Amino acid sequence: MLKADGSVDLSIPRRKYFMERSEMTNCPECGAELKGQSSAVLISVVSELDEGTFVTNNNDSHFCTACPVVAYNMDPLLASVRTSVAGAEKETTRFMLHGVVNFDEYPEEDLEEDDDLPVVEFLPDLSSQPRSAEDKVGRNDPCPCGSGKKYKKCCG
Repeated sequence: MLKADGSVDLSIPRRKYFMERSEMTNCPECGAELKGQSSAVLISVVSELDEGTFVTNNNDSHFCTACPVVAYNMDPLLASVRTSVAGAEKETTRFMLHGVVNFDEYPEEDLEEDDDLPVVEFLPDLSSQPRSAEDKVGRNDPCPCGSGKKYKKCCG
């Protein structure tokens, strides 16, 4: 999940988690190390006074080095929402993260234009995917987290 230069590959779809800063050392799915790296996210916000979709930079993004997971600290995200959307300090404000903006795929000369940004959408939450007895993962089956490893060597 890392590039040859040691940076995080932002082109891989990931599952998002929200964690406290103190918890951001190991992946909540596989236990591997989380690597901190700044990233931009596309976020939609609806408040009582305003609504909008915008890109915000997040310096507190932590990417799993082994599986497709990214963890965010809520405090910096909420701070950027509050400064960008009128009325967003209210408790009735709702927001949704759509995905990570992969600026590596966006030509530098086009950054000033209002084209579609290359957003890598988040994978569905594991909790939202009901599992039946037939869907049970075997020890030697590929891990459902998408890492490509066997389940017994990853999340099992």
